[in-house]
Amino acid sequence: MSALSVIAGLLLWQAIGSGIISLPITFAPPTEVVVEWVEIVADGTLLGAMFNSLQHMLAGYVIAALIAIPLGFFMARSQIIEWAMNPFIDAGYSTPAIAYIPLIIVWFGLHFEARVFMVFTMCFFEMLINTHQGISSIAEDYVDVASSFDASWMELQRKVLLPASLPHIFAGLRLGAGRAVRAMIVAELFLAIVNLGALLEAAGRTYETDQMIAVIISITIVGVLFQQFVVYAEHKVIPWHFTGEEGH
Repeated sequence: MSALSVIAGLLLWQAIGSGIISLPITFAPPTEVVVEWVEIVADGTLLGAMFNSLQHMLAGYVIAALIAIPLGFFMARSQIIEWAMNPFIDAGYSTPAIAYIPLIIVWFGLHFEARVFMVFTMCFFEMLINTHQGISSIAEDYVDVASSFDASWMELQRKVLLPASLPHIFAGLRLGAGRAVRAMIVAELFLAIVNLGALLEAAGRTYETDQMIAVIISITIVGVLFQQFVVYAEHKVIPWHFTGEEGH
């Protein structure tokens, strides 16, 4: 059914784009999009823009993970830290990331650092909240059993808390991966218009919907692959989690 649904969608798209079904919109058919996609890949335009875009996306994503996961861990294990941080986390998570753009421009300008911070802002809270929830949801019985066997503080973190919280941490990483791709494009359209954002803006200015759709599809593919990479890493790091689900 999934394959038939995709085929039906492509046929409908082709009918609208070629004028068989008349709609008051400019919409290139998939055949033209494929031709345009091949052209911008062959001449290096798309790949060069994609490479540059991925640099600030990955930088922001990694920085967000390196800060959010330890902070979420300490918030879950310390009531004082949680009380101190909760107002700021709630305020930051409730504010649309795009609202930070004027402040980001003042702090970092318009270029690479600003785009990295934009990605960081849109990824950080998803990772933090999922890590916090993962650690908080661990049954205290596990901690009590480890303590009864004289587990040291480090053994408790490494053998009990971290393994039990990894599914939640990876859930945050998957959500962060999707938000990182969106942040990458938001930054390139609302800060300095460069890379993939520049391709989209130029195509929109000249009404080249075939190029716009080709770039959008490429961005979608990157987002899907990025999330699948996180899923693959999750299977490798915590295989017991999936084995348990299948057994259930």
